[in-house]
Amino acid sequence: MNPLQALRSPEHSLLCSPIGLQVIDSFTNAAPLAPFRARVDVQVGTAWLETLLRPTHTPSGMLTLPGLGRRANPTVNSAQQRYRLRIESAEYIADYRRTTDGFGFLVPPYDDLNPPAIPNANIRILALHPSPNYPYGGPVRVVHGRVRETNRSPVRDAVVEFQGLDRAMTDERGEFAFGLRRAPASGPIVLDVHHDRSARSQSFTLQLPAALQANQILTLV
Repeated sequence: MNPLQALRSPEHSLLCSPIGLQVIDSFTNAAPLAPFRARVDVQVGTAWLETLLRPTHTPSGMLTLPGLGRRANPTVNSAQQRYRLRIESAEYIADYRRTTDGFGFLVPPYDDLNPPAIPNANIRILALHPSPNYPYGGPVRVVHGRVRETNRSPVRDAVVEFQGLDRAMTDERGEFAFGLRRAPASGPIVLDVHHDRSARSQSFTLQLPAALQANQILTLV
């Protein structure tokens, strides 16, 4: 049985979830240490409308939507409905924002006799990357900066990373706060900036520890 399908008995109905998202903090590789809210939208035509659905947090930390897609007669009413999940947080920016505004998924209809087929893509890890407000603690060194266009307008939803390991993302102002864990105490380091929405990538060389003392302006061309 699919792990997102609950066991049933003669006294209970089958409850299934069309998604199972294991949410992790990409800096700690553990459960998020700051709060976040999950919103669910439904697609109506070409528009997205927010619903009152609120995902369930399982004991293992997964986000699920049990019961979504359950219908009285799914063999007759077999159309799938598209939804998306959005994460709202002051401290995090969800990884899906690299390319889109929400984690989209199709909801197949089902009933007790016809359990749904849940796509593998709907069961996955959802990384939350540090935003400019991320609460880096202790001795973590933090590079603060802004990614902008050549006309000085901000570049939002860009990924800033070091050696393909640590990552942070830019907010609507193009600002970021990047925690350094693997960089040397002094000398040059290279930060890579990826903006998947415009298919651009660029590398920037910063000098430590001077780069920790002032906001860094990274102009993406």
